[in-house]
Amino acid sequence: MKLFDLIAIAAALSVTTAKVHHHHLARADDLGLNSNTTRPAVFWREAMTHNGRPGYLNSDDAALYSVWRDVRNTTFAGGVVGDGISDDSGAIQAAINYGTGEVLYSRNGTAAQTTVPAIVYIPGGNYLINSSLQLPVQTMLIGDPLNPPVLIADPSLGTDPIVYVYDSDFEYITTTQFFQGLRNLVFDTTRAPANQSANGINLPGSQANSVINCHFIMTVGSQHLGIQMYGPDGAGGSGTILGDLTFYGGGLINVTHVFTATFQGLQFKNCSLAIDSSSSTGSLSLLDSSCSHTTNVVNTRTSSTGDYALVIENFKSDNCGSTVVDASDGSALLPGSVAGTWVMGPVFDSKSGTNSSSNGTTTSSSVGPFANSTSGASNNNGTGTNNTSRGVYIRNTRPTLLTNDEGDYFTMQMPQYENYDVSQVSNVKSEFGAVGDGKTDDTIAIQAALIANACNKITFIPQGTYLIYQTIVVPPGSRVVGEVWSVLNAAGPIFSDASNPQVMLRVGSSGDVGVAQFSDLLFSVSGVLPGAILVEVNMAGTKKGDVGFWNTHFRVGGWVGSGDMRRRCQTDDTSNCKAAFLMMHLTETSSAYLENVWGWTADHDLDGGPSVSAAPGRGLLVSAKKGTWLTGTSFEHNALYQYQLVDAENVYIGMQQTETPYWQGPGSPNLAPDPWTPDATYNDPTFSNCGTNAQCNMAWTMRVVGGKNIFAYNSAFWVFFNHWAPGNYGGSVDQTLTGQFACATVEADPQDLFWFNIDTRVCDYIVFDNNRTQTRQVNAPGSWGGQAAAYLS
Repeated sequence: MKLFDLIAIAAALSVTTAKVHHHHLARADDLGLNSNTTRPAVFWREAMTHNGRPGYLNSDDAALYSVWRDVRNTTFAGGVVGDGISDDSGAIQAAINYGTGEVLYSRNGTAAQTTVPAIVYIPGGNYLINSSLQLPVQTMLIGDPLNPPVLIADPSLGTDPIVYVYDSDFEYITTTQFFQGLRNLVFDTTRAPANQSANGINLPGSQANSVINCHFIMTVGSQHLGIQMYGPDGAGGSGTILGDLTFYGGGLINVTHVFTATFQGLQFKNCSLAIDSSSSTGSLSLLDSSCSHTTNVVNTRTSSTGDYALVIENFKSDNCGSTVVDASDGSALLPGSVAGTWVMGPVFDSKSGTNSSSNGTTTSSSVGPFANSTSGASNNNGTGTNNTSRGVYIRNTRPTLLTNDEGDYFTMQMPQYENYDVSQVSNVKSEFGAVGDGKTDDTIAIQAALIANACNKITFIPQGTYLIYQTIVVPPGSRVVGEVWSVLNAAGPIFSDASNPQVMLRVGSSGDVGVAQFSDLLFSVSGVLPGAILVEVNMAGTKKGDVGFWNTHFRVGGWVGSGDMRRRCQTDDTSNCKAAFLMMHLTETSSAYLENVWGWTADHDLDGGPSVSAAPGRGLLVSAKKGTWLTGTSFEHNALYQYQLVDAENVYIGMQQTETPYWQGPGSPNLAPDPWTPDATYNDPTFSNCGTNAQCNMAWTMRVVGGKNIFAYNSAFWVFFNHWAPGNYGGSVDQTLTGQFACATVEADPQDLFWFNIDTRVCDYIVFDNNRTQTRQVNAPGSWGGQAAAYLS
């Protein structure tokens, strides 16, 4: 993000990552493809045969339904004008709504989300908007990346946004608005008065939402705002990724009622104030960023608790005032640049066995991670009741496996392959006979496409549900692109044996090196399949980012394609609902980049079916050593753990979010590891030390076993229920109580684990490490539970 002129951010985003990429499309020659020396005249998506169809849409509706909707098409209420003078909001909204009047509700009148996916495409042009565009769930609004369209706010909009990313047809709170996206768009509010709070986007949605490659043009010095995050329930949503954004004039982001954020790669130029977090009580990390000619960078508050926890790392200041100021009195908390890491808030150091305080003092050590600062003497008391309320420096060294040439953490823009012609893209339905109707076995067709297209073409999987009955192997030299989350759905008896788990999608074999990139896809199971490993990654690239997943998700249960899960999983006893073995495994030989990846075990049904208590065993297992990046990821409601790192090395985590399974806890018929038998091959936790404590027999949010060089920023670990039964929300745990003994665990002495800004809800132990520290909520209380600014091992 390049930020100019007056910019103000009020930010502490709940499970939100905002960042800028320094690296873009991996090398074309890795695939044997040559991108055009001159850009193609037409974006390949626009030129493709548009034969995507939702897999489970009623056949009568499917014949009429259009996934791809070009707003110029006169089918959609006459089409747009695009001259910047005529109002185009009605025509664009008509394209967004097209067909949903017939199929938005299933035949019994209940909401059906996954059967109505849409890409609404806006080509280059100027589009005047005088009525906010409303974006439903399961919808992407995308522009032409070769010539991004400009959406212009008419002054009559007032404070209403150009685009409101919220589906009012579903009376849900913001935290259940899933699967929405904006891409390749320019938002222009310069026609609105400077003293009016004109707004580009209001984005109060949640997981699987994204804003990618968008630009905001606002009047210099105005009250205009690029992105607002405020829903009708007064909340700011949860789980949004903002990437590759440019802001000119006005303000950047305003959010409310949210808890934790990672900002990465920001440049603040000529700002009076860059980030205002003084009205939020969550945690914030600012990484790999810089300022020039800016009065103050971060305006925040000090606290004797974990509130307002702040991490500044690798920050360059050029002719700026204070990097951090105290909003209560304007005093400087941090001047100038930060070469290493500066932390404000409770710090727990497992090497020294202490909890650290530097309220106006310095924590220093001849060994361990603490670096000397200049504000006083050491004050380590081991009780955890004090707090680094005015900041402390921490020494860490990033491994080059995780950084770019400038020493910043590596990031990579989601590849859209806009420099490639449509002739270089292969449609699995048109060319290989895949069907995608949720009934046909598409295994052979998709495997054939991947083999034929490796180092040859980009593999395009149109919208649909593709049943996979045996393992598909992705060879090196593969790029696989979906359409509004095309579904690969595991099916059949090969995936039914938990004692002999099988992989649905295997990315390379052990030791393979090459390219394997995935975007806009979704992995799922077609029923209760306790032997299904949905994705296994063995491949590493010759370059960072050669192997990666963008805007690609996992969904177990909660939709019309769940098969017998709707019947078998409607009680609080999960013995018959071991729905999958493992969502994703990054093996020892892999190196993968994950961005905006959500692994969701459903707690409710998106298509109007019954709520279920599904119990897949495991979320994300990482045993990789060659470089792993997890940027804006989430895994939820799995029985044994959400994240597990076993002997993993060189791992970067930038914003992660979890929820413990609702059905676990006191009173549940299944106390972890039940209903599973721990499998030593996959290093499963046994929970053997829990004794009779039912709040201990609950899934780990993150389990770190050994390993080294692990750098994590902003973890959101939430516990909401003890012994929830489908449809019965009576087991909710008030935030004043304890809902789980420990959220995370650290075992087997990992080396150089730097874990910053851990936010928890109703866990006694924020991190349990066999009492080497007392990283507990009582020692680091925050506004919504526990809030540790740093845990060090």
